[in-house]
Amino acid sequence: MSHLTCRQHEWFVKFNSAYQDTHYMYITMEYIPMGDMSQSFADGYRWTGSDTKVVIKQLLCGLAVMHKEGITHRDLKPEVCALHS
Repeated sequence: MSHLTCRQHEWFVKFNSAYQDTHYMYITMEYIPMGDMSQSFADGYRWTGSDTKVVIKQLLCGLAVMHKEGITHRDLKPEVCALHS
């Protein structure tokens, strides 16, 4: 599996493009309407055991794909974990 395959894997937000000006870099990605895990906490959503199992399984599968490619995620936190319905 190549990094290109990793980027196209179902567990990852799709990257569209990137560009920069003299001060900033802009990245366009797939829109995720549910937002991230931290938003669900802020909205007061009560996670069930079943919800937690699904999300943890998806996180671990995504990390396994990254690990196979030699990629280490050094900033894993609720703010960077997007949620799909």
